[in-house]
Amino acid sequence: IQLIKENASALEVEDASKIFEGSESYPELHNTPNQLTETAMSAKIDFMKEVEAKLAASDPRIVQVMTTAMQTVTVDTAIMNSLGLDVSKKESYTVFYTMALASENGDNKNGMDFKVMHSLSDVNVDEFVEKIKDEVVGKLNAKQVKSGSYKVILKNSAMSDLLGALTGLFNGEMVYKGISKLANKLDTQIFDEKITILDD
Repeated sequence: IQLIKENASALEVEDASKIFEGSESYPELHNTPNQLTETAMSAKIDFMKEVEAKLAASDPRIVQVMTTAMQTVTVDTAIMNSLGLDVSKKESYTVFYTMALASENGDNKNGMDFKVMHSLSDVNVDEFVEKIKDEVVGKLNAKQVKSGSYKVILKNSAMSDLLGALTGLFNGEMVYKGISKLANKLDTQIFDEKITILDD
């Protein structure tokens, strides 16, 4: 208890406490049912075996399918307080991912891809395999370039990683406390007009 008191006394920001009573109404959410919670395990295994076999046969430079896995996640979210706010939602989805190893001239590279799915039909196996094959084989025999300024095309996942480093800026609590660089920037353009970010 003493340690908790000491930590609390070290806080430099004094926030006024306010309990949210809730909104008058909330939109009805229409989550896609996750059919994979009812799909037979044998069907899931056959699906993963098909992906693994097609990936292994897609290019002679792919020497190993390192991982093929499927994981189902169910999330229950509830917000309640002493003023009567009581709202909740439930959602379920399945993540399927595969990783492969390619080798050529002593150069070994790996690559992977994943899909968020609600049924086995959500994944086009041939397209999924082709994407991973191109990813891992495309890394082979890469060479360093001299330091300099270059025009580049960023892969979507690379852009996502870069944007991920800025996620703290968009945190509502950080903005409210004035800690974020976006404080007092409502209705203000903060990026180049070529950049559009959607929160879905």
